[in-house]
Amino acid sequence: MLSIVNDRLGSIELFDRNALMLCASKVASTTGDLRTVFDVCRQSMELATDSPAKANVSVTQMMEVFTISTQNTNSSDHIQTKSLPTFEKLLLCSLIVCMRANKKRVCTRAKLLMVFHDLCEKHKLPSTDGLEFEGLIDALEAHGLIKIAPSKSKIKQDDQIHGKVEENVLIDALQDQTLLGMVLHN
Repeated sequence: MLSIVNDRLGSIELFDRNALMLCASKVASTTGDLRTVFDVCRQSMELATDSPAKANVSVTQMMEVFTISTQNTNSSDHIQTKSLPTFEKLLLCSLIVCMRANKKRVCTRAKLLMVFHDLCEKHKLPSTDGLEFEGLIDALEAHGLIKIAPSKSKIKQDDQIHGKVEENVLIDALQDQTLLGMVLHN
């Protein structure tokens, strides 16, 4: 990630090289999304160009923008669950149920599939096959709601699914749907 940021923004004299490195490493450790790095850099650059006293983007300024950006990302207002299809919402609920059972912010792919099938059966919804389930996981990862960590054994069912958003924020975002509310409170 750092090499991509340096290739794209390293030639711009407005940025302190240490600020770019710090921003890239912070984003890599939190979301891993390259778009977030460029968004933080863009916002920092806008602040620097708006203020005549600041000629470049310092490490401190970059970290202030990063902190504000991550606080906004972790709010329930930012999470758009209403636009998600029902099965993706149900998969998020399954992840929450799985995380609560494990008392960790992680769940294996196999355990998540089992919880998902149990919830579908319990609420009389048609279940999905393996490929559809994989598509649901990929969609949630694309939305930035989960992160998939491949297992050391290279067995796909042992992959770790991490929630990238705090559980209480997800619950707040999902509360407005009746079915999903029932799933979360059972």
